[in-house]
Amino acid sequence: YVDLKNAEKPKWEHERKIKEWEKSLEDIKSSYASYKGDLKRLESEKWGMLGLYQTKEQKAEIERIKGILGDYSERFDRVKGYIAEEQEKIGQINKQNKPLYDRKAEMLRDNPELVEKSMKQLSSEFMKRSAERWEREQKIKQQSRSLSRDDGLSL
Repeated sequence: YVDLKNAEKPKWEHERKIKEWEKSLEDIKSSYASYKGDLKRLESEKWGMLGLYQTKEQKAEIERIKGILGDYSERFDRVKGYIAEEQEKIGQINKQNKPLYDRKAEMLRDNPELVEKSMKQLSSEFMKRSAERWEREQKIKQQSRSLSRDDGLSL
């Protein structure tokens, strides 16, 4: 179990990175959609004389927004690539850990009385046992102190 936990630590880091990249993707998507709406609005508006054509300023603004949209598209593709790389690394880790997974499955199959616990649960149980052991040791020390005082007080 400890071997499997240690072998999966790098995987957790890659999963954390994927979550960060996915959050970044959502931010890019929302910004892209906002600029896309602005672009549609600008392209549909006609300014100029009698609203028959677009002005230079409007055309410049449309080109600026198209440039921003192009940048967002490139960033989106780049982030998708990063996510794919991280998923590939997770796949490699899973492949490396397959013997450990198989051994764990075999142990659980051979010993149905075994219960799989999360690391959080295991650590809380460990802390509880440690606290109980410490309390027992304190009681023993207290008893030994009281006995030693009683022995020294003879009249």
